Amino acid sequence: EIANFDFMGQYIYNDPLLGSVSTYANKDYHSDKIDLYVYPIRKVNLDNETELLAQESKNIESEFNSVAKQLEWTDVSFSTPKALTVTHDQQNISGLYFQGEYQQKLGEKGFTSVYLFKLKDKFVKFRATFPEQFITQPISKIFSTIRVPDESTFMKELRAQGKKQQKNKDT
Repeated sequence: EIANFDFMGQYIYNDPLLGSVSTYANKDYHSDKIDLYVYPIRKVNLDNETELLAQESKNIESEFNSVAKQLEWTDVSFSTPKALTVTHDQQNISGLYFQGEYQQKLGEKGFTSVYLFKLKDKFVKFRATFPEQFITQPISKIFSTIRVPDESTFMKELRAQGKKQQKNKDT
């Protein structure tokens, strides 16, 4: 449960690079939902957390713009990402969040609120279909309960290959 949104189900993608998504909905607000994505970071070097989060936030905006274009949404705009620190296993985890607004095809205003964090070798992303002021506090509270798996053998080997290729390019 996230705030007053109940767990509706989880989907694990066949592509291991896409991870999984869990959806939370509220029976009183049929068009609002929260999706929780957990997916591996597609980078070889995971050290610069700030840069990883900034790059991924740009990827999320780009992906959203592609979907908006397909659905004929207009006037898409995003706020500047803001820092958000949450607690996980008695450690502070720095993340970021931002909000998007758009006009739906029939003129109705829509929102997306995105919260992005790094845990182990994964991104943890919350995406809500409503303004950030209604979800920031619940996200901060629920984050401490999230558990992500350790780096998989597949990702470990993929990153090792990437490091080897980088090393060969540098020499």
